[in-house]
Amino acid sequence: MCQVQIKENGRKIQVTSPYNPTFVKRAKTLGGRWNSENKTWDFHQDDREDVEVVLGEMYGFGDNHTVNVILQIQLDANGVSQIERFGRVLAYRPDRDSPVRFHETCILQAGELPDYGGSRQYPSITDRRWSDRNTVLVFKVKDVPRSLIDESSDEVVEIIEQQSEKDALIEKKQDLLHQIDEIEKKLALMK
Repeated sequence: MCQVQIKENGRKIQVTSPYNPTFVKRAKTLGGRWNSENKTWDFHQDDREDVEVVLGEMYGFGDNHTVNVILQIQLDANGVSQIERFGRVLAYRPDRDSPVRFHETCILQAGELPDYGGSRQYPSITDRRWSDRNTVLVFKVKDVPRSLIDESSDEVVEIIEQQSEKDALIEKKQDLLHQIDEIEKKLALMK
């Protein structure tokens, strides 16, 4: 799950979150100020509720139910500089001649990308010199807050529910108890 933290510091709250250009715009509209020393966004304490709403919309803050998502994205040959979904930048190319970099929770499962893309000033994930057709990419994105998924989107192919640790342990316990019963039955037959 995205690491978002809120700390109280006197009459202000300090928010630590992954970089997201849309969040930067929204933070500014709420009167947030970037604190380069602490690497936090600082807001007046009275705005906490509004800040939490924006964090929920952007990062799924407060949503502890996460799932894995299979996502199919079609990019046109003109290219894009980055792919942003679920409050995180899934893929981007830092400069024209660098390979595409992926978010730590994102795996490219299908599709291919060129070794370079765009121009020096405007790097791009795809490149029209590499392909004149649209590029279809399939990603597996892990730990996505359920509240950030638009199930009506054509891009969302599959939602993979994750078991909670407790549920996984209960299931394992039941399997082990079943195995013990089987062993006891076999031992009883051997007497």
